[in-house]
Amino acid sequence: MRCLIKRIGDTFEFYVNENSKPLYIGGTRIKWFKELRTIYKNDNIVATIKPRIKFPLKVEYEISINRENESFHIKHNNSFTKPVFQCSYLNNIYNLILHKGNKVSIFRDNVQVAYYKSSRINLNSSRNIELFANSNCDKLLLFSLIFSIEYTEQDEANSVYFDLGNISGESKSFDEKWSPN
Repeated sequence: MRCLIKRIGDTFEFYVNENSKPLYIGGTRIKWFKELRTIYKNDNIVATIKPRIKFPLKVEYEISINRENESFHIKHNNSFTKPVFQCSYLNNIYNLILHKGNKVSIFRDNVQVAYYKSSRINLNSSRNIELFANSNCDKLLLFSLIFSIEYTEQDEANSVYFDLGNISGESKSFDEKWSPN
């Protein structure tokens, strides 16, 4: 399955197989001095994401997916040399491994289920992310994970910027031979 995520300003749109209408739309707002990211499907809230900064400088996101009535946390391993985000959801462990450049692999219980790559050149606060995933993957979960770690305020402030992606080490090399089933 190939999906496209388009960022326009502070909105992320999730398209499946290049449909003309987005399956999900994600946006962000400030409420009581705290950021809240919300994902909608047909004008209904289906997930919320709350960024958290923990001491000392730990980044964490609390994600609530409404259909499960369950929330979980995605955490950064705080390694600048081999960055990985990890979460546990419905008895599965998900790892998002940042590779050199603009690619991120997604593993469920140590088996790759998806990867995405983001555009290197971004114009007027717009950005494209291509997602390649197994057909049985949970689309809302994948969009929630990507929206959590890819949304940054810096993207909004620039009219043109070049995204170098991850320039540090990687905990696992990108598997060029992997393809979705």
